[in-house]
Amino acid sequence: MRAIRVHQFGAPDVLTLDDIPRPVPQAREVLVRVAAAGVGPWDAWIREGRSKVSPPLPLVLGSDIAGVVEQVGAEVDSVVPGDEIYGVTNEQFCGGYADYAIAKAGMIARKPKTLSLAESATVPVVAVTACTAAPAMTAADLDREGMDCRMLDLGLTFRQSRGVTGKE
Repeated sequence: MRAIRVHQFGAPDVLTLDDIPRPVPQAREVLVRVAAAGVGPWDAWIREGRSKVSPPLPLVLGSDIAGVVEQVGAEVDSVVPGDEIYGVTNEQFCGGYADYAIAKAGMIARKPKTLSLAESATVPVVAVTACTAAPAMTAADLDREGMDCRMLDLGLTFRQSRGVTGKE
């Protein structure tokens, strides 16, 4: 499969298009055929070696993905092959700029029917950021205020899955 990788930290010219083996999902992981990947400033920070996360080189950039579940690892019952999903690959914010990506099952969700795969790929990290910025808000609060909470659902789910209630 093709993947955009970084073999050394630096400017955009360190990015290379490489052929690498397709990954295999482990327990609590999902293999996603990537249809779209979001791009954020964190990708540049990682590429430059200026990020608080420090994945080992060589690495595949990209955390925000949308695509179709190709295969699930053991202990995954939230999605099945063929589901359209969106989400974040992993805590290292890497792996998404490829034909296929491994994602932690708890960091993805079925994509909203009202969004395309390309639109869905723009949501994950910013949704989590929005939910962190307004930790006391819930989907019901947003709905009561007349706000569209479909795009924040992943962020709310992610926050709740980690036991964050907004009362901290």
